[in-house]
Amino acid sequence: MDIRIGGLDRFDGQLSALEIRRLDVAKPPVLSEVSENMYFSIKNLDNDFTQRGQFTSFAQFFETIFLAPDTPYEISFVNRDTLAYGSFTFSSPSAGGLSIAFPEIILEKRTVPDSDEDGLIDIAEQVIGTRADLADSDEDGVIDSAEVLQGLDPLDDRGFPNGIIAGLPLRGNPQQVVVRAGNSRDGELIAYTANGSGGIASVDVSRFSQPVITSQVSLPGSVSGIDADLSRNLAVAAANTGGLHFLDVSDPLQPDLIETVSVVASGVLIRNGLVYATVRGAIYVYDLTGRIRLQILRVSDGLLTDLAAEGDHLYTIAEDGRVFSIRIQREGLKAVDSLALPGAVGSIFVGGNVLYLSLIHISEPTRPY
Repeated sequence: MDIRIGGLDRFDGQLSALEIRRLDVAKPPVLSEVSENMYFSIKNLDNDFTQRGQFTSFAQFFETIFLAPDTPYEISFVNRDTLAYGSFTFSSPSAGGLSIAFPEIILEKRTVPDSDEDGLIDIAEQVIGTRADLADSDEDGVIDSAEVLQGLDPLDDRGFPNGIIAGLPLRGNPQQVVVRAGNSRDGELIAYTANGSGGIASVDVSRFSQPVITSQVSLPGSVSGIDADLSRNLAVAAANTGGLHFLDVSDPLQPDLIETVSVVASGVLIRNGLVYATVRGAIYVYDLTGRIRLQILRVSDGLLTDLAAEGDHLYTIAEDGRVFSIRIQREGLKAVDSLALPGAVGSIFVGGNVLYLSLIHISEPTRPY
């Protein structure tokens, strides 16, 4: 006999009798944290039959589950936004009484055991229905925890195609983007963009397929560089002749310009409470909170266009294609070495001890590409 209840898990076997009643709740569960969508599972401890699903309210939740009378159950929840887990064991009422009171269920973030190392602990995978021995249960190219956090279905076997997933119209001409972990909720990611004459914008990209513009701010000058330190609720924008703008971003909907330092800054980077800005052929160092200039390091006769950092080193590139390595020391910056890369232009990025940059091919000087 094949039984399917409410589109939930299947039970294949033989039954001599079946009595199922809708649960009437005298006191619904109180969860220590609730997200827009919670995963749940209810496991019959006598036969391991498990009902799984998602809900947005307890009214909806109790419309989707059915319990046998006088039976022990374990009810478990996973918060989709935080991956926190909590459970409670109870016995269903007898056939003559369908009322039950639930206690508060504490959801906690745990990291072990996670057999497949996909960011979902094994018991959370049991609740959701994913595999604890396979990081990508539906083998669509996205690991289970990433799909859950992004509001996707980790069991639908549908990955994203190559190409643009989502887009938003922004004012101006975006020239740089940085993504920083937010501090208002777990899993929050905020992207800040430098938009030339359009100023700056902040975008909530916590769900990469559904980005949301949270603010757009016009600033003096043409903004070509942006960075943010959300632990201090501060951002800094390099606006060339418009100066170096310091902003309070504690309110993501209304960033507030605190101060503008009158320098011709083309690039900016924040690290450990210090601001590094490329100003013509030099790197200026400022205290982030006090906005006091601490150092000027002359690097190049040409214009420096961008900054990157890894470990205790900064890297910058000049308009002539020369890349400079600079050590960050307690007493200040110290130039270490440089490398000429003809055709290198614009932006640089460093990660895993590898420097990435844009190149223009110049084998035919009259037709660079």
